Amino acid sequence: MVIFLLALGIILVSGLHYRRHVIEMAEDNILMLVQSLAAQQEQITTGTKLMLSTLALLPEVQRLDTNS
Repeated sequence: MVIFLLALGIILVSGLHYRRHVIEMAEDNILMLVQSLAAQQEQITTGTKLMLSTLALLPEVQRLDTNS
């Protein structure tokens, strides 16, 4: 009976350790994903600002000419 309880204790401790490890790995993966998405969003924002500032320099836009 004592051996069974010791084995059960080892299994439970190992399971809890593994669970904690998996949770930490998931948190790391989520952090990398969020950082990647933030970087992509920043690139999109920068590209949009550049495009809009370029469009603002066009004579048609400056004259508010909707026929061109």
